[in-house]
Amino acid sequence: MARLADSHVTASDGRMRMSEGTGGTGADIGLLAARERVRYMLTAIFGMVEVDHDGDFTFPYDSERVFVSVRPFGADEHVVDITSWTNWSVPASPELFELVASRGDDFAFAHLSCRRRPAGTEDDDPDADEGEEAVVSVSHRLHARHLDPEVFEAALASVATAAGEIAEEVASAFGGERCQD
Repeated sequence: MARLADSHVTASDGRMRMSEGTGGTGADIGLLAARERVRYMLTAIFGMVEVDHDGDFTFPYDSERVFVSVRPFGADEHVVDITSWTNWSVPASPELFELVASRGDDFAFAHLSCRRRPAGTEDDDPDADEGEEAVVSVSHRLHARHLDPEVFEAALASVATAAGEIAEEVASAFGGERCQD
């Protein structure tokens, strides 16, 4: 049984339990415990992970970059988001959205999606060029409370593998930039 000192939570057999008298809210402590458990699992798999400016864990997996975040879900639950951004600055078109809709669930433990943004922006730039671009990603979500190491590792592999396949397909068919180029 390992004691997670920073979050005052004990992790045992994949289950998290709050200790008595921890201070702070249970939701805050639960989020810290879930993040620590995810960090521990990621470092056990990859040896080392980075933390980006948003606080997400990130690491290379084959030729792709994967991001893992833990966020609140409901009053006192948490979800683990696994995402790999595949393509930026893809010209938005009905054909692109049709590809995403038709291939969206083709992968085990991975879901394809895209979102529109004004052309020439990284986020919400008021001086953006006219037109729209799309950003394509592959993602999967897992419930943090029942996070199984083998299922987590399979989901990480599936997201990265799907991202590599889709990134090449989107770049070849629609242009834009591969996120890992």
